[in-house]
Amino acid sequence: MGSSDQSIPMVTVFGEALIDMVSQSDGAYMPIPGGCPMNVAVGLGRLGIKSSIVTPISTDEFGQLLIRHMEGSNVDISRVTYTKAPTTLALAAMDVLGEAKFSFYIDGCSQGELGYEVLSEQVGDVDFLFIGGSFALVIEHMTKSFDELLEFVTSFEKPKTIFFDPNIREAVIGDNWSLVKSNFERWVANSTIVKASDVDLNWLYPGESYSAIATDWVENFGVSLAIVTRAEKGAYARTRDVEVSLPARSIAVVDTLGAGDAFTSGIIKWLINNGKYDPQDIASLSESNLELALDEAIEISGDTCRREGSDPPFLIEQTS
Repeated sequence: MGSSDQSIPMVTVFGEALIDMVSQSDGAYMPIPGGCPMNVAVGLGRLGIKSSIVTPISTDEFGQLLIRHMEGSNVDISRVTYTKAPTTLALAAMDVLGEAKFSFYIDGCSQGELGYEVLSEQVGDVDFLFIGGSFALVIEHMTKSFDELLEFVTSFEKPKTIFFDPNIREAVIGDNWSLVKSNFERWVANSTIVKASDVDLNWLYPGESYSAIATDWVENFGVSLAIVTRAEKGAYARTRDVEVSLPARSIAVVDTLGAGDAFTSGIIKWLINNGKYDPQDIASLSESNLELALDEAIEISGDTCRREGSDPPFLIEQTS
């Protein structure tokens, strides 16, 4: 996969697409397309990387907004399924630092009703997958679908690259931390790349250092590349052979919605554009390559923080 004679892969994303209702200074809420997996697909499409998404979308007005948003960002929506259930909503209250606190409307809505019934023909031709765990880590029928997906994908003789981001949301998890950790570690063991924030890790492994956790993923769970994002402190990444830390950019933050997802899109963009997207190539990244990948991801994430909502840059903006 890493050689020049291979076709460039499409990244297929599995997980939620929803509407973030973002609080405004006048007390009103602005509807903005969101959801970690959809944000990643959109970020990739805007950066010139082929992306598609497997997710249920409502036929209501918010669902139509999501479709327009993805189509306008070059995302292939041919794997989308449709439902008459209303669009899943996330209420995002912003603090003075631009950080969001979420509450969710899931039951009876588009994401909560259908789960992710993934047909084998939808993933048989996929070489690079992204899965986001926000809802699936704790909602039983979604967990089952993700387990079945990973079991199917890892059964292929030719390894597929699997990028997993738990994207933990406390409002969804509730008191189910032991269940979440069990599901999380089971999916880590089936992943090529795992990216988590330091906030995620503080919930999952309180008191443990982020570098020790990342080392454990690589040495004991078989992960090829472990990444920890640390907000204003930058990012850390390691393979079995090298580890790298880079600082964040100094920027004026409007809000941080979608910043981690934009970071993910940046990492994947670098890997694909540099022919390093095969699991073996990822495991053998040099220190300089890992620095370049992190640097690009940090730049794209910072760019997103300069705008309201999850609004990652288009390639033309990044190069101008």
